[in-house]
Amino acid sequence: MNILIPIDGSNSALMTLYWASGFLNPKTTQIYLLYVIPMVPITSEIPMMNAEYDTTDAKRYLAQAQDIMEKAGFTVKEAQYLIGEPGKTICQYAEETGINQIIIGSHGYGPVSELLFGSVSKYVFKHAKHPVVLLNNSNPPSIAISHPEEVTLAEVE
Repeated sequence: MNILIPIDGSNSALMTLYWASGFLNPKTTQIYLLYVIPMVPITSEIPMMNAEYDTTDAKRYLAQAQDIMEKAGFTVKEAQYLIGEPGKTICQYAEETGINQIIIGSHGYGPVSELLFGSVSKYVFKHAKHPVVLLNNSNPPSIAISHPEEVTLAEVE
């Protein structure tokens, strides 16, 4: 099974990695890690063709995530960063890569912050063509599952 875990370097993303490592079977699961660097909006003052993006954080967070999953016994098939609109980029990557399931964390900032800034995790939950396990790492934590009939968290041998 191919599982995509999008990360952003937050505590929520770390909690999602640890949760996934406890519920997935490392013998039957390949992990794909994705960090999306948000694309700068196109303006006349900032032409996109000349834009440069700092990839330092992306590389550091991906290395940390890969280390966590490999220490838990998982094979990390791919750990990469892309530049784009995070929600759309995650959904597109999942579709193009043959992902079976997405596990994504939610910061749980609340309705006002979500209204102002949007929610990548909720976008992915609503638009991904693959099953999505959405972990809300607020207090108390909660889980939402899209396409629950297609989700496999642990395979019994």
